[in-house]
Amino acid sequence: MNMQEPDTSVLLPIREISRLTGVNTVTLRAWERRYGLLKPTRTEKGHRLYSHDDVQRVKTIQSWLVRGLAISKVKGILNSETADDAEAGIDSVWLEYSARIETALTQLNRAALAGLLNELVALYPAEIIADQLLAPVLEKLQIATEYGARTKLAFLHSLVLEHFYFGHYRQRQTAKGKRVLVVNLNADDSDILPLILNYSLLVNTFQAEYIGYLPLPELVFAVEQTGAEGVVLYSDSAIHLGNLRQQLLEWQQILMIPVFVAGKITRMFIEERNVIQHLMAGDNLQAVLATLTQTFTEQ
Repeated sequence: MNMQEPDTSVLLPIREISRLTGVNTVTLRAWERRYGLLKPTRTEKGHRLYSHDDVQRVKTIQSWLVRGLAISKVKGILNSETADDAEAGIDSVWLEYSARIETALTQLNRAALAGLLNELVALYPAEIIADQLLAPVLEKLQIATEYGARTKLAFLHSLVLEHFYFGHYRQRQTAKGKRVLVVNLNADDSDILPLILNYSLLVNTFQAEYIGYLPLPELVFAVEQTGAEGVVLYSDSAIHLGNLRQQLLEWQQILMIPVFVAGKITRMFIEERNVIQHLMAGDNLQAVLATLTQTFTEQ
């Protein structure tokens, strides 16, 4: 082997470590350049190559970010030798981001909100951003009664969709995995969380397609025409729950692919899991992503 060229048989290119961890390549580069969290080997042409230890390191970083550790403190925690040191480093980074997003929404400040979204997406996987920040903000705005709350919600909706629709195009170019159809069960529900789920699926190389709200009777047609190998039915409300129960039972006889139910609606099905025999993927995006990845890996 050339001493100047690493053995690529035991190292992974950046797109492969992205596929294995679900962290997009932009974020991996930011973790390396800005925070020194990764130190990939370089080929003579400058391409990054990662070891299998790096895969585990990325997963460990993700686990700390979920718990609220600021990205700037992760390197120190990774080098810490005791659990006490790690626990002491946990802070309220998501509360800080929540305050920043609230300020931007109160001012209807497009530049501030767009800049915050760019910062977040560069540092954190999209599903973590959704679960730790956007879902709580959305829930708060949806139940708020004060003057201006509807405007804030509409403003947030517009900018987040704009941001992630743009990201979809880039991620779709390299998605070569299973075809997954993401459907919003309620026409009145926000598109933000199912759209971000779709984006995260693309980052994880699923050929995901979000088509928004779809009446339940049309699902079979959509599956047939898109060639979907799995479906995610997303809802954060219990609307038409009785109809959905019956429809799921019918789909057991019709569809030959897994049908995942996601969002807060899954809380309503806990006692019926064995009866329905479909996959309750969870009420947060990280759980949904983990369920789909495990299901298709085992096939």
